[in-house]
Amino acid sequence: MRLGELGGEVGIAGDRRLHDLIDDLAKDYFVLASDQRGFAESSKPHGVENYTPDRPVADLIALAEHYRIDHFTLAGHDWGGAIAWLAALNHPERITRLIIVIAPFVFQKTFRRPAPAPFPT
Repeated sequence: MRLGELGGEVGIAGDRRLHDLIDDLAKDYFVLASDQRGFAESSKPHGVENYTPDRPVADLIALAEHYRIDHFTLAGHDWGGAIAWLAALNHPERITRLIIVIAPFVFQKTFRRPAPAPFPT
């Protein structure tokens, strides 16, 4: 089984607890943990257009492609959790399991049913 992880806020590099968890998981799984663009030691492209939610999803898929990982379990926390939700919604053929820790589900409208027709007046 393969496990990918997306960090948020301080990033993976800044969170010792995540290092401990990753070390434990790596005993049994192939674990790939990366900071999202703009966080910690990751690249920091200029321009707000480089930070739309589709960009880190594309980064994630490119990372999986680089390591020749066809499908994987994805874990995300904080802002990484929101991006993980979007990745799973847009790439269900790649993401077999999703683990979200301390992150809101920001895509509620995606699953919301249309409002019922109003009563005639």
